[in-house]
Amino acid sequence: MTEDVETAGGGVIDRKSNRGRRRRPVSDYIAIVRPPGDPTAIRVFARDELDEAQRYASAHDTQVEDLPE
Repeated sequence: MTEDVETAGGGVIDRKSNRGRRRRPVSDYIAIVRPPGDPTAIRVFARDELDEAQRYASAHDTQVEDLPE
């Protein structure tokens, strides 16, 4: 589901659902990937998604960072 929302300032916010990913409590996430220059591409990953996190980081020429517990 993609939904464009007009903000009071006239800009558009693009919200996308996590297709193919299940909802999890925030405490399940242990890693983050922050592609440089694109804050909309930041993703967090749970322990069982670390292989996917590494692939995502490699594809965006960055690295996987641990989140504080």
